Amino acid sequence: MKSESLILAKRYARALCAALKTEDLPAVIADMEIIAAALDKAAAAFYNPAVAKEAKKRALAGIAQNNILQNLLNIMADNKRLRLLGAVKDETQNILDERAGVLRTEITFAAIPENKKEIENILKKLFKAQSVCAVYKEDKNIIGGVKIKAGDILIDGSAANNLEKLKTILS
Repeated sequence: MKSESLILAKRYARALCAALKTEDLPAVIADMEIIAAALDKAAAAFYNPAVAKEAKKRALAGIAQNNILQNLLNIMADNKRLRLLGAVKDETQNILDERAGVLRTEITFAAIPENKKEIENILKKLFKAQSVCAVYKEDKNIIGGVKIKAGDILIDGSAANNLEKLKTILS
């Protein structure tokens, strides 16, 4: 996703979170996921600039369970940004996680380790999180070591990355 689109998605998410109570966010996020999937299936109509925004708004009328989300959909339709709904949902989830102290990470190894709980405890301390929700991936191309992606932070301690750095230094 382009950085401009990500910035817009974050703005929409912050506005949505400011307008809603924290306890309402999980239901709204689930609703956004369903609506985003439906919009993607009907992309020819909803993402086509030739289709009038009023027609899109009529099609979206009453689709959301929450009035604030419905208003957001109308605003996004007015601004021809319905395509960003999935990213807005992701950013809203990130805000909810941050409020709850949950760290969502993607951890990549050459081989999945046995000591996942120990790794998660280290990440809790490192990021000062209350809990860690980790997705473990296996990638033989990193040779050894680990890559950790947490939000906007990427920690690349892979052997492949270290070899690439060494190659650059020696060149």
